[in-house]
Amino acid sequence: MNGITGRSRPAPLLEASAHDPTEDRLRGDVRATIEALLEEELAEFLGRLR
Repeated sequence: MNGITGRSRPAPLLEASAHDPTEDRLRGDVRATIEALLEEELAEFLGRLR
């Protein structure tokens, strides 16, 4: 038994074989947001160099 949670096995979403479409969507959205911010920052920086 796991002393922290009191469970004898991990939660289903913590298993390597588990697939969570909500997490995939969230990760994709976060990735797209970060990429857009980086592109915006890079364009602004390069614009200052010209």
